[in-house]
Amino acid sequence: MTQDKLIDGKYEYFAFISYKEEDAEWAKWLHRKLEHYKLPTAIRKEKSELPERISPIYEYKSEASGSRLKEVIWKGLTSSKFLIVICSPRATKSKWLNEGIRYFVDSGQEENIIPFIIEGKPKAANPEEECFPAELLKLTGERELRGININDMGRDAEAVRVVSRMFDLKFDTLWQRYKREKRRKNIISGAVLVMLLCVGLGVYSYVKNTKHEANMAQQEKMIQKLYTDYFKCEKLYNEQKFFDAFNECRNIFKGDVTVPDTLSSKFEYLLRMSYAAIQTDTLEITNKYSADFPAMDWGEMPVLFSDNGDTVFIGCSGFSIIDASTGKCINRADFWPSDIRVIDDKIYTFDDFNISIYDRNTLNQKACHKLTTSAGNYQMKVGSSADGKRLLTNDSKNGTYNVYDCYSGTLINSFPSLSSSKASINFNGSIIAINENEKLRLYQVDSREQINEYNGLYASDLQFDQSGKWLLLYLGENDALNIINIDTKENYYIDCLDNQWHNSFNFDGSAYANKYIVSDDNRYIAIGSNIYDMADGSLYKRLNKSGEAMGLKIFADARKVIQVNVDKEIMVYTRSGEPMFKNKNIDFTNVINNDKTSKKYDIETNSDGTIYIKNKDGDLIGTISDVNGEIYHLSISPDRKYILVNSLAIPASLYDLSTGIVVQQFPFRPGYDGDLGYGVIGEDGNIYFKGLNTVFQYHLIPFDQLIDMDVKQQVSE
Repeated sequence: MTQDKLIDGKYEYFAFISYKEEDAEWAKWLHRKLEHYKLPTAIRKEKSELPERISPIYEYKSEASGSRLKEVIWKGLTSSKFLIVICSPRATKSKWLNEGIRYFVDSGQEENIIPFIIEGKPKAANPEEECFPAELLKLTGERELRGININDMGRDAEAVRVVSRMFDLKFDTLWQRYKREKRRKNIISGAVLVMLLCVGLGVYSYVKNTKHEANMAQQEKMIQKLYTDYFKCEKLYNEQKFFDAFNECRNIFKGDVTVPDTLSSKFEYLLRMSYAAIQTDTLEITNKYSADFPAMDWGEMPVLFSDNGDTVFIGCSGFSIIDASTGKCINRADFWPSDIRVIDDKIYTFDDFNISIYDRNTLNQKACHKLTTSAGNYQMKVGSSADGKRLLTNDSKNGTYNVYDCYSGTLINSFPSLSSSKASINFNGSIIAINENEKLRLYQVDSREQINEYNGLYASDLQFDQSGKWLLLYLGENDALNIINIDTKENYYIDCLDNQWHNSFNFDGSAYANKYIVSDDNRYIAIGSNIYDMADGSLYKRLNKSGEAMGLKIFADARKVIQVNVDKEIMVYTRSGEPMFKNKNIDFTNVINNDKTSKKYDIETNSDGTIYIKNKDGDLIGTISDVNGEIYHLSISPDRKYILVNSLAIPASLYDLSTGIVVQQFPFRPGYDGDLGYGVIGEDGNIYFKGLNTVFQYHLIPFDQLIDMDVKQQVSE
């Protein structure tokens, strides 16, 4: 389009009509009404800049999403002078309609927004009657916009009122235009002076308007660049390039530019989430390469690493020995084990029928022992000792757990059990643990002597760690892990964040894969996508893609992790930093009681997930839209800048109270069993989350301090 055809020299469209799909007929009617409306000739003679017809007008469908939404925004919003919002209770539920309003506000064009009310009321006492989208409700005081309501004088009159507002014309003049007759005579003797004055005022007005338009054009250009910068930062974050995303966002605020509040909140989300990933909760992938082993066959798929992590032994569609530094196959054989132990130059493999011993270098079988009882019953493998010397099986017919010598295949001892019990054997095969009827018993294998008993413990899964010092009992109903130290007899608890234990590794088709991975120094344990400190249960790190893992090796201090995943890849993670959450031995009830939210504010919610926050005088101080799930608890920060929303079944989310935009999310979500999993903003500004047997504290860094942080890249990409 040539410059002379542009509206005011820069717009392709007079107006951009935004509406909810259910209000499409109203939008089409108004679209036709405006484009067919002819401005009176007499008025156009007085104001030569006025067009004869109001055409073209851009028609916006609010249900666009993804890349299509961005296309619509840039095509429609940046090319239109006015934004006409079809307002109704249905319109308040449209996320994309809010995006259009937010863009006009951020671009400094809020005076060009025209609310056209077809149903409902603005700022209604009953939230179900509210017709203004959340972004319009935020414009208060001098910025408040008055809607054009079809119920005032009928829809034809209100359509004319839209025209009068667009061109700053008197409504009565337009509405009664067929009666009007302009008074252009009776010029008094001082007409020359008046003309000179008018000319002077006209020149002044022209200069002022030209300067204003130039400033507005510059501001609009700046806003467009900020949106482009934001999409760039968002792309970096989604690609898990957290260091680059953090610094790109940080540079925006370091520059000499004013960022609108809504965009500032969006950048803050990327800053906070990237910072958390860099400093605390993500082990970055520093190397990744293909591994040469057969395609995974759902079923048995044990994975074992050598002590130094340079070799991987994989029982997947056969048996493979892989060089962990290159992914190349060192050796391969056709046998399919359900469990592996590598001791010196021998490989011990186990299944439900046999103990087999192979030469590590040639993979030739050296011995094979059949697993049968005196009655010839079928044996189900339960586990093997870490030193490869003993095997634990279960004979469900006889109701016994049996311990075999792996060298000879002979039965060492049997232990009675119930069908619902769980069992595990420690690192050298000297102790077995059996859990049944909420009792955990420990036995010496050789003497069958009971050495300890714990009451009130139920485990839906039971396993010794590699060292045999830690006995791990998974409590499925609470998504928690009870850890017993065999040496010290101490108990520890880990609350599995995000309920992710069942997504830990791909063992849905295998009862034999490692469900818990403990670090070489026995300090850390991987459960799901999280690595925890075993001493206090606090979250230490988070993996990016542990849900795809077939096996892991965690080195001492959890500074490095090697993963073999289902895509036949070997991935190396490295990271440093401090724990994201710290355990606090405090009474969570006191934290709740000290929360002043309910005493200072009134909070209303409606069925579409919109939350209205008002002070005790009834003044609206914040609106949050599109909150999915049942609201469990809300907590407002002491400085009234943030609100923490705990909604059932979704992560806890921190919102900027002034913009209603999420600025950070946390790996906690409340359940239906009381206080477990939800968070409260404390009087000190920190956030506290309720665990099963502990309280997790998260230090919330003020936004201005976050911008000033000089984060160093500690790993190579």
